[in-house]
Amino acid sequence: MYPKNDILTSMSDNRNQVISLISRIDSLTSLYLKTKLEKQGIIGIVSSHGFILHLLSLHKKLTMGEIALLIDRDKSTTTVLIKKLEQGGFVKKETCQKDSRIRYIKLTENGLKLTTTTADISEDLINTAYTDFSDSEKTELFHLLSKLEINFKNAENENKSLEWNLTYVLYKTIIIYIVLYKTILIYRGLFWKR
Repeated sequence: MYPKNDILTSMSDNRNQVISLISRIDSLTSLYLKTKLEKQGIIGIVSSHGFILHLLSLHKKLTMGEIALLIDRDKSTTTVLIKKLEQGGFVKKETCQKDSRIRYIKLTENGLKLTTTTADISEDLINTAYTDFSDSEKTELFHLLSKLEINFKNAENENKSLEWNLTYVLYKTIIIYIVLYKTILIYRGLFWKR
C-alpha cells in the first residue's frame, strides 16, 4: 500500500509529472485488469478487447469501420483486435444479406459470457479507482482529463494538417520538376532536330 500523503505532496511539488502519473495509472489499470481476468481463467484479453465486447453487447452488430471509429483506433489496429477475439471464439463475422461487401462483427455465446465477466471486472476497477473520491472530485477529474485529451487531439490535428501541407508541397514540387524535365526534353528534341 502506498502512503497517500507522500504521493499527494510529491504531486503538488511537481505538476510537471502529470503525464508520467497518467502513464503509471494506465500501467496499473492494465495490470489490475489482466490479473482479474487471469483469475477467471481468461488469458490474452486486454482492455481494448473488453471495450469492443461492451460495444457489441450494446449494438448487437457493428462493421469493422464502426468499431474503429467507436474505439478511436485505426482500421488495421481494430482488425488485429477483432482477429484475436475471433480466434478466441468471442466474436464472429457475418456478411450483410443486402450487400455482400459489408461484414458485421457479432458476439458469440462465449463472447456474451465474457462480456458479463468483463462488466463485473470493470465495475470493480471503477470502484477501486474512485475509492475515497467525492462525487464532485469524480466530476472534476473527468472534466480535467477530458480537457487534457482535447489538447492532445488538437495538437494531433495540427500535426496532421502540417503533414498534409508538407505532402502537398512535396507533391507540387515533384509535378514542377516533371513539367520542367519534360519541357527540357521537348526543347532538346526540337533543338537537335534543327
